[in-house]
Amino acid sequence: ERTVNTSKLVEACRTVDPLKECCRPVCRPAIMDAALQISGRQMMINNDNMAGEMNHTDYLNDCKGVVYSYLSKQLSSEVANKAFRILSACKVNKVCPLTFKEPSDVIAVCKNVAAPSPTCCSSLNTYIAETQQKILITNKQAIICATQFGSMLRGGGVMTNVYELCDVDLKDFSIQAFGVQGLLLFPLLEFC
Repeated sequence: ERTVNTSKLVEACRTVDPLKECCRPVCRPAIMDAALQISGRQMMINNDNMAGEMNHTDYLNDCKGVVYSYLSKQLSSEVANKAFRILSACKVNKVCPLTFKEPSDVIAVCKNVAAPSPTCCSSLNTYIAETQQKILITNKQAIICATQFGSMLRGGGVMTNVYELCDVDLKDFSIQAFGVQGLLLFPLLEFC
């Protein structure tokens, strides 16, 4: 507690906003700062560099665990649980967990379309459906995945917004797009 400004740490994590924390984090940097302060102090104490000694990353991870433990004791269990869930969700939602195979079939039939094309839309929908069945993803991840896939199509030369032409929306990327079915991707993505 002498090494870290604990009041600043607790205040930063007392109220974690689920929308803002992932974009403009307040709690995560406070946790990292506290862990860095503790790990830096620990590294100075153990500066003998003996064989088998943990590296700085190991110290940092251990110190983050200490910070989480400290917060869980300082905050009510409900507040701590909510904060840690939000922090975990931010980490999970930053990337698309889907692995896209090369969409060469989709690119081949969609490359020069300017109007809705049954062949293009069928190929696009089949590709998305096959990819979607691999893993359950969150709605935020679905948006990231749609953007990533749109970039792949753009990189392959598909310049038309096939999401708009084929009426692809968020539910097509996420089988759990409950409550946002019908959210069209083209206003959000502007086709990358």
